[in-house]
Amino acid sequence: FALVPLYTSYFNTSEYGVIDLIQTIVIIATIFGMIQMESALQRFFYDYSGNKRKLFITNIFLLVFVLSSLIGAIGVLIANFVSNSLLGSSEYSYALKVSFCQIPFINLSILGLIIVRFQKQNLRFILLILFKVFLTIIFVGLFVIYLSLGIEGVFNAQLLVSVLSAIAVLFVIRENFCQLKLNRHFLNEVIHYGLPLFPARIGSIANSYGNRFFLISYLSVSTIGIFSVSLKWASIVQFLYTCFVMAWNP
Repeated sequence: FALVPLYTSYFNTSEYGVIDLIQTIVIIATIFGMIQMESALQRFFYDYSGNKRKLFITNIFLLVFVLSSLIGAIGVLIANFVSNSLLGSSEYSYALKVSFCQIPFINLSILGLIIVRFQKQNLRFILLILFKVFLTIIFVGLFVIYLSLGIEGVFNAQLLVSVLSAIAVLFVIRENFCQLKLNRHFLNEVIHYGLPLFPARIGSIANSYGNRFFLISYLSVSTIGIFSVSLKWASIVQFLYTCFVMAWNP
């Protein structure tokens, strides 16, 4: 939301539509790297304590990192195809490749922030979120305004922010990890819990983001840009909803 004035000043509606569509593709890809392990983490977090909890957390993080890295690698390989198919040009394949590289870091940050919340470290949670917001504004401004890198600058900045944010989150929760040791019991438990929820997650994502693909099929990328800016204003309501959900889910 804070970046809307910057984007609308430096990008036309078509370019903003491209940014939104690439971000949508990455959001969809991240759920395949997560396969609802964030739900499993929340479900079983309080079932364990001490070293067992550390082993449980370590196994979830390892599983998500491997899956997310695989999804990201596949995305990089098919970026040119996706760019040509959806955007009608290979011009945006680099931006897509950079975006797909974010996936492991995005998912690790999500898991890490869940742990911070469940341990009721409210101040740390707020500081981590503000740290990411601050970095995003600084780096997007640097890459887009100062270096004039255009759309590619947006996603270079986002990748850098994703990496730095993930490092910060992992540093804060570092005491929750133990020596790497795969545990079949924990992996089976979280997979059996998370996978049945995955179709519902896909449905939720399709309901929230599928409209972009209808718009680009029947209208234009420029329409997506206008639509996306409108949604940013509506995000004020989404913010209130998210506040409730973050308190309710635990």
